Amino acid sequence: DGRPVTRAGSSATALPPPRVTSHGEALHGRVLTLQLLSNWGDVDAIGLSGIEIRLADRTILNVTQDMVSVSVQGEGADAVAHYLAPSYLHSLFVGEYVAKLKPAMWLVPYQDAVYTIQIDMGQTRALLELVVWNYNSSLEGTYRGVKRMLVSLDDQRASPLVGHLIRKGPGPVGVAYGQALPLQQVADGGGLERVGTPQ
Repeated sequence: DGRPVTRAGSSATALPPPRVTSHGEALHGRVLTLQLLSNWGDVDAIGLSGIEIRLADRTILNVTQDMVSVSVQGEGADAVAHYLAPSYLHSLFVGEYVAKLKPAMWLVPYQDAVYTIQIDMGQTRALLELVVWNYNSSLEGTYRGVKRMLVSLDDQRASPLVGHLIRKGPGPVGVAYGQALPLQQVADGGGLERVGTPQ
């Protein structure tokens, strides 16, 4: 129904309203942070198929393994430590997302855990948008996909306060279902935004 849902016992890190330097349509920054606030209802796991970072010149940033890291908070954090390897996380940034097979998707345990993905781009970049490909192993598996994602750039919020609403995957039907999330300054508080169009 589009309303944000978070798990009991978990909380999002409060970030100040965005003050990232903006030039035209692009935001400029170095470290991009994605906090996964909720999924579409699966009680055991949360996952994604792919992420693209599109620069202001419309090219896609080449994300290497040494640029990415993931951390986890919550009561179940100790039990999922072995899922935090950069080599596993890096699978989000490679491959053909429409035809991606289940073993190549990123899936981690969800019980009372909040995951934070960080991409250090090495230098300040002019960013236009993210394209997110939600978890899509099967129709049942789409409930493991991310529902709300909070985005920040250099520790300044670059999404609505409640996070972007991420569409549930369509199932493995061979369609381009990636969702564009604009990286832009938003009014303090944000609110429920309209879901982006497929890319």
